[in-house]
Amino acid sequence: MKKVLYDSQSWLEENPADYIDEFLDCTGHTRDEYRTEENLLEAVSYWLECQSRYDWDDFLDLLKNENGARCLVTGYFMSWMGPQEGGKVFRDLWTAVSDIPLSDSHPIFSINEEGLLTLEETHHDAPCKGNHYEFRLLTAAGEKYYNNHANDDRRSLCEALLTNKRTRNLKLSALGLTVKDFADITK
Repeated sequence: MKKVLYDSQSWLEENPADYIDEFLDCTGHTRDEYRTEENLLEAVSYWLECQSRYDWDDFLDLLKNENGARCLVTGYFMSWMGPQEGGKVFRDLWTAVSDIPLSDSHPIFSINEEGLLTLEETHHDAPCKGNHYEFRLLTAAGEKYYNNHANDDRRSLCEALLTNKRTRNLKLSALGLTVKDFADITK
């Protein structure tokens, strides 16, 4: 089971009419400022879209609780030529999550109850089945291995880091979660 931590287009699933009062309260506007109900709903929709940018910032701030260790990202990029496998080591989780999503994509970050953070991302070359990335943090053994093999070819380095307990998943507690947060999620 997975819990979505950030979805850049979650606002599209919301009914703007449900947010009119909150929008008016937060923005200091009144209903009288809008010529029609349709104009008001358009303004609320735009406001909801803008709120997703704040959600992104909040998500990134939350990830700082896991900073310190290098982050291994593995997975594939879906190009017009099909999936392109790869991996890369970033200086920390925050940097990895900030750098990976494409500017014109729809990223959805999820975590499972074991703490594996994943990114499913659709974009112009892959509108249906897009990129898939997994984020793991290097352990002390992983840091030691990385320091001794940083100049190895990237594929060999990433594959080796995935073995011998050289990486770990995120700690749910660092993200304000517990296993109980997954109890109500249906598959």
